[in-house]
Amino acid sequence: GPAAALLAYVLTRADWSRVAAYRHTVSWPWFAAFLLLIPLGHVISSAKWQMLLRAGGHRVGLCRLPGLYTVGQFYNAVFPSTIGGDVVRSLGLRKVIGDTRAAFASTVAERFTGAAVLVALGGVATLVALPGLMSTREGVIDGRLAALMAFAAMGAATLAIVAVLSDRALQL
Repeated sequence: GPAAALLAYVLTRADWSRVAAYRHTVSWPWFAAFLLLIPLGHVISSAKWQMLLRAGGHRVGLCRLPGLYTVGQFYNAVFPSTIGGDVVRSLGLRKVIGDTRAAFASTVAERFTGAAVLVALGGVATLVALPGLMSTREGVIDGRLAALMAFAAMGAATLAIVAVLSDRALQL
């Protein structure tokens, strides 16, 4: 796929002597922690997905879902689409539960609840960081008010997205 071709291009063009010179600057414990956080994130997202499935009356073991989640992530990374992996996840889940609508609806709901969490985290980060970034030469703009307004706008957008998707998921 395109991602593999791009990776091959970058790897063949890299100056490996310069890359080797930077290996001493890597914090290996932090790098190892990063590598452990990826599967942990998949397990956490799979647990959320499992809760959504249970709410729909489907019981799927937590041991089964991270594998489907990881396969979906692979397809998202390798193929030129951001939803191709979700389709693959849904099709894999359909084979497990035998319900196409529930498989696709739970996958969409899991994806968009993750997006809502990212919006919320962005809002919190904005509330924390923006006041310090809003200073001017003439004085300080009330950054907390601006951050609160940005957070409220992000929250409203998230609610609108969830409302639209929930309505569409119910129609499936």
